[in-house]
Amino acid sequence: MNSFSSSDTYRPGELFPTTLIEQPGVDVFVAVLDGEMVGAGVSVVHEGFGSHYWVGTPSAHRSRGAGRAVMLGSLAPLANLPVTLTASRLGRPLYESLGYTAVTSSTWWSSQ
Repeated sequence: MNSFSSSDTYRPGELFPTTLIEQPGVDVFVAVLDGEMVGAGVSVVHEGFGSHYWVGTPSAHRSRGAGRAVMLGSLAPLANLPVTLTASRLGRPLYESLGYTAVTSSTWWSSQ
């Protein structure tokens, strides 16, 4: 994958920088309900492995199938690959229901 420059900063109203979406092996999946985006996620394929990143839904649409729709759509093209993801506790029930097994937990730090 190519690196990103400082010009690839986030701008309100954008899901991901265009340069990310244009990278080989990177796909963005979204769930839309009544014209509103209710879930999204990124999948990456690199050297025979698939990974999921930034899978999420707005709080108003959680536990209503949006995350499952995003995951099922993004898993279909990865059916013949080993796939990993890093998830919050909130997403754990969904990922376990899709056959993922927790390997370990992690701690995330913030300066604020």
